[in-house]
Amino acid sequence: MAGAIELVSPANKDRPAHRQAFVSKCESYLQNGAGLIIVDVVTERGGSLHNELLGRFDPAAIRIESELYAAAYHAVEREGQAALDVWQYALELGAELPTMPLFLTGGVCLPVDLGRSYGRTCAEQRIPVFA
Repeated sequence: MAGAIELVSPANKDRPAHRQAFVSKCESYLQNGAGLIIVDVVTERGGSLHNELLGRFDPAAIRIESELYAAAYHAVEREGQAALDVWQYALELGAELPTMPLFLTGGVCLPVDLGRSYGRTCAEQRIPVFA
């Protein structure tokens, strides 16, 4: 796998075992060199899977305060040490979605326009979008 985009679902956040399974899957992607984007727009369950994932890599990492977020991750090596580059954005209901970097194995980086992807998906599924 070169990269993954994970959309958090309510089921991912409903029990500690489900939370841990989601975070472990994401951790595995990064440990295997795949790029990762997580998008969490689940409003009915609290908590940040992003913050839990960061805690596995660097307990001192700066956490995001918002429970709605998009985060991109790129596992790198600096001076012989494994490191994790992170881009994190707090999301707000009704606000524009950001463009996120998706780093693929082999050094390629693709911009993922979440707003455009959301709009296209809604159009293809005939889901009304309210501005």
